[in-house]
Amino acid sequence: MRNSHRQLKGTGHPVSSSFDLLTIDQDILLGVSGRGSLTWALSGADIFMKSDPEVFQVYRGIENLAHHLPSGMGLQLRIRQQSGIPQENPELMPPWGSTLLKGREDQSSSENRMFIEERIRDASIRFLRKRELFLSLVIYGEETKKLLAPSWHPIRQISSMFGGDLIGKYGKTASSLRKAGALVEAMLPGCGLLGRRMMGDELARYLFTLANPLYKGGLPDQLLSDSRHSTLRERISQTTFWEKEDGIIAVDPSGLRMSGKMHALRLLPFEVDRETLSPLLFDLDFSHDLVMNIWKPAHEKLAKKVQSDATINRFLTYILPGRSYRIESDISSAEEFLTRSFDGPAESRVPLVINMCIGVWSRDEAEAVSRGEQITQCFAAMNGAMAGVDPYRQWPLFLSGLPLEGDANDRWEGLLSREFSRLFPVWDGSVCDPDPWFWGKNHLSECAGLNFWRPQDPNHNGLVVGRSGGGKSFAIKMLVGQFLVHSGEHQVIVVENGGDFERHCEYFEGDYVRIDLSGQYSLNPFPTRHFIMMSVGPPREYDPDLLGFLCGVVETFLASSMEVTSLHRRILTLCLEEVYDQLPGDDVRPVLSHLVRELFRFRGRDREDEETGYRMGKILESWVGGMYGPLLNSGEGISTSGRLLAFDLSGLEHHEPLKAVVFAYIAGLSLWRLLSGSGEKRLFLVFDEAHRILAHLRGTSFLSHLYRTVRKYGGGVIAISQSPEDFLGEDLSAGILNNTSWKWIFPVSSKEEDLLAFGLTAREIELLSTLDSRPGDFSEVLFSRQGQSMILRLEPSLLEYWLSAKSPEEDRVVKERVLETGGLKEALKSLLEER
Repeated sequence: MRNSHRQLKGTGHPVSSSFDLLTIDQDILLGVSGRGSLTWALSGADIFMKSDPEVFQVYRGIENLAHHLPSGMGLQLRIRQQSGIPQENPELMPPWGSTLLKGREDQSSSENRMFIEERIRDASIRFLRKRELFLSLVIYGEETKKLLAPSWHPIRQISSMFGGDLIGKYGKTASSLRKAGALVEAMLPGCGLLGRRMMGDELARYLFTLANPLYKGGLPDQLLSDSRHSTLRERISQTTFWEKEDGIIAVDPSGLRMSGKMHALRLLPFEVDRETLSPLLFDLDFSHDLVMNIWKPAHEKLAKKVQSDATINRFLTYILPGRSYRIESDISSAEEFLTRSFDGPAESRVPLVINMCIGVWSRDEAEAVSRGEQITQCFAAMNGAMAGVDPYRQWPLFLSGLPLEGDANDRWEGLLSREFSRLFPVWDGSVCDPDPWFWGKNHLSECAGLNFWRPQDPNHNGLVVGRSGGGKSFAIKMLVGQFLVHSGEHQVIVVENGGDFERHCEYFEGDYVRIDLSGQYSLNPFPTRHFIMMSVGPPREYDPDLLGFLCGVVETFLASSMEVTSLHRRILTLCLEEVYDQLPGDDVRPVLSHLVRELFRFRGRDREDEETGYRMGKILESWVGGMYGPLLNSGEGISTSGRLLAFDLSGLEHHEPLKAVVFAYIAGLSLWRLLSGSGEKRLFLVFDEAHRILAHLRGTSFLSHLYRTVRKYGGGVIAISQSPEDFLGEDLSAGILNNTSWKWIFPVSSKEEDLLAFGLTAREIELLSTLDSRPGDFSEVLFSRQGQSMILRLEPSLLEYWLSAKSPEEDRVVKERVLETGGLKEALKSLLEER
């Protein structure tokens, strides 16, 4: 540390740590100066996804907030953006990142460890952004109410008031802040924001990171101690600062040195809109803090200031040679400002003054200079804006980032609440579900942790649509892999055509079954009797949902030959009950021929009932015998224990109606797996090329029974198809679309009216054409769930890529490596070593 201080000798006098910090009283920060503040951690709606009317409502909410801001108080908005590679900066990982990527402790199998380790490695070397929003409400004091803007004076004296005396001295400040804070909290939802008030240790941690830009790790013990003999300023000061002409040098107690550059806004752009701050928020690929301080002066104060500046500019046009377009533009802007400040709704013409500062820190001074130049260029991209490093004013600019010292930056610019609402960034754009298990990013490369089993969702069913080759199958394989490694209780059953999941089944030690009419496999959708008995209630009562589901399965045989009505369903239910009543024991499974027998001898209320039962029996009899009998009329069924089970129906290519029947049988297997597991079991039933199956399920109640029953017992259904139109039929819309909580939409070739009927907004349809992808690197998909949406970027790890890629060339590489190494896992390890 001595060497570091010796190097700093001659760069200027240390400015130490003269922060306006006295103590924290629960949720209120009190300063030596008598000022106070409340601070909220914000989360907001992603207005990028909202329609223009929705965005306008957000703007009106911000205008109302400015209108109701009490006199003598101000706001400070901080946007903290960290960017980089998590391997170099672990703080970029969200709090849930390590848990999500590591999975649970019970995942000790070799394939899970390999999958998780590769997932961690990939996430740690990809570019990542992390953005946090904070809002502080600041009370500056009675003496400032008459000013155009607060006036800052360096704090030199330390108050001797501590403990109980503090509350007495600052009681009025605390009461006013909490009253105004309740108002701000009530108005934040109208601004598209939710605020969580920061208190105690969390607030101290926030202030500590502001005052110590180099510090990494937990808070020092002395910060959390409530000493009656020291101020918060004394406990929080862990860094020594030197102010240079064009920057700040910070040195922590270990001697680590860092260079900082503070850039202040000098002129606002001519026109302020929602894109004004975009270059600063989205184009900079390094960590920085943007701080905006807002003050609400008296209306006449700002009007006189603007009018005075316009008068001076007019005078300059007479004495300066030639024409100055900048001065003339300033005069025009001032006149327009004065006109708007007296016209229009009161909420839209509230006078405000703001200052803005962007700070960057780097251990390399040359890098700090380079980043400063990029910031200046971003400001230049705003038409009419100007910013720069103010010589010998770096320390005040740095201080202006603390809640109680926003006026240390005296570069105040006037604007009205209408323009301020466009300048105020309310979006955070990142989805973080409770207990997430799926890793993704948004379109800004910010983490998005998803949980498709949220308790508040009405169901766990999903739809995935996209034209052929758009990446939907690849994306589902990523979802399946991350779902399986997250918990040993997770299971997946897949119905597909063409062998896409064969590699996944081998890797996760599951089962891959090719269904055909060779007699090698048999299916039986009927469980034993104890499965369908009511868990509570009188003996011998069957669960009506499970009986309804079995009736729906049987309907798939009938749909191609007759229209199934409520009469047919009543007769099927009665005959199914009779089949189960006739079984010799609770552990015996009936077969389809048992139901045929009961239908033939059914005795109803009249001859019509008997004829209806007989006709159904004749139709089912054609499925029981002949070429279909070995597949559909066996008491054994398929017995598997793997957590991943995939069925390939490509062997039934010339028997399209049979595919719907087989799918219904497999859905029954999914349900019985759920019933035989613990309460923690979660199962996804995934069926690809859904349009080919759904065409033969129209007119049946199978889908509504499937979705309702699977939801009841803790399962989810994911349907994959090429177009939204495949789900828009009247019966399909009721059975599938209305029972689905989330959608993934890849680029599609559909009409706008079909996309609207599918549940997309006009803004979401507009964004579909902007979705990007790069084979082997990432693909983007529109994610929609319960009225919220985002652009989700899917980035496979190298292991996920080789597991999922199915182009002819990629398939050849994997097969050759399997032959060389002797197995799939060994082949994948070999391919990973060549990264």
